[in-house]
Amino acid sequence: MTEPTNASRRRPTIALLASPETSAMVLYGLYDVLTTVGAVYPELVKGAPDRELLDVRIVSADGRPFSCVGDSPVRPHLAITDFGAPGTAPDAIVVCDMYVAVTAVPTGRYPRECAWLRDMHGNGALLGSVCSGSLVLAEAGLLDGREATAHWAYRDTFHRYYPKVAFQDSSALCLKEQEAGIVTAGAVSAWHDLA
Repeated sequence: MTEPTNASRRRPTIALLASPETSAMVLYGLYDVLTTVGAVYPELVKGAPDRELLDVRIVSADGRPFSCVGDSPVRPHLAITDFGAPGTAPDAIVVCDMYVAVTAVPTGRYPRECAWLRDMHGNGALLGSVCSGSLVLAEAGLLDGREATAHWAYRDTFHRYYPKVAFQDSSALCLKEQEAGIVTAGAVSAWHDLA
């Protein structure tokens, strides 16, 4: 039996969940790094790029263009509802940072996204988050009874609003829940570690 070639193999789909509260640095940094997986290294060593190994999609609740933090334009590839048909679920979803002030109430902000994340995780999607994106996973109930991290400034927010989460305020990356299909990254620049 022959092994499938790089060109014939299905590429895993990675969805980057974004909103107007997302920073362009996280969204486009992750997009840039993940879309070059498989393509750049061969170009460096052989002089010709190879096929990209990941199918990376920017998604939002409704799929319509918006501006994120810093008035940076975002044109999502898909709405979260575009993943409803059987076999269309992404292999992994990264909840980009979705800024909320540490003095604000984080609950009730992303009900459609929370329901979608629960469904996708139930269908086997690996979930990740960057910084305040962990608040969305916590709001969805996906971090209850689990260790998770975000920027340390959200420590009190987690203790107050999500007491079932074992918040790790000094971790850049929380991998303990990887077997459960969840990986969280700390402060906003920890997207590098997550990627």
